Amino acid sequence: MPKSRQEHEVAETDSLQLKKLLLSVEARAVSCCIRVFSDCRKSRSALLVYRGRLIGCLYGSKDLHDQDLGKAAFAETFDDMLMPGNFIDTYMLSDEIVLAGASLFHGGLNTVNSGASASSVYPNCARMFIKNARTGCIVVKGRDNDKAICTTYIYEGKIVGVYAFSTGWLTPTQTAALDCIDNVQDTEVCMSVLPVETDAVHSLTESLTGLDLGPQV
Repeated sequence: MPKSRQEHEVAETDSLQLKKLLLSVEARAVSCCIRVFSDCRKSRSALLVYRGRLIGCLYGSKDLHDQDLGKAAFAETFDDMLMPGNFIDTYMLSDEIVLAGASLFHGGLNTVNSGASASSVYPNCARMFIKNARTGCIVVKGRDNDKAICTTYIYEGKIVGVYAFSTGWLTPTQTAALDCIDNVQDTEVCMSVLPVETDAVHSLTESLTGLDLGPQV
């Protein structure tokens, strides 16, 4: 989510507006999130964009048992974006947040604590990212209901964002994340690491428009 209500723009979809949006994002090499809401199809989707290029996509619908990722998700999302009367919510994100978030699409999400408390496991995960200057996410979720509680975004070993699903963005520190974790019982820690170095992320991206308008990332 954006860090303030003033940082995003919500508009109804139509084909002309969609073309203008995607052309603008790609040509200006913008890093952002584009969310699409369709009441007709009962669906929600999100495009994660790094410097004007698609680096992750998620699509969910009441008609689907599981959420789609990748190219299948982008095809469904694009159909929703072309359908009049749906809503597009676009907001800027930092390059660092986007790359950390992209690890969830390209690095997988792996549970790292087996029985130990989340509060004791989380610092060890953070230490691994810091020591190895890695980019990715630490996600804390409910052990039984799989409900996400808190996500820590890390870029090259530095915490660049902490998001609590109950309250929103927190101070980007381990302390803020641990305070959030301590308020919830029966949690587990999962970790996702971007599988390539920052200078090789182009291999994980695709053109939003098919025209390759922006600079190579």
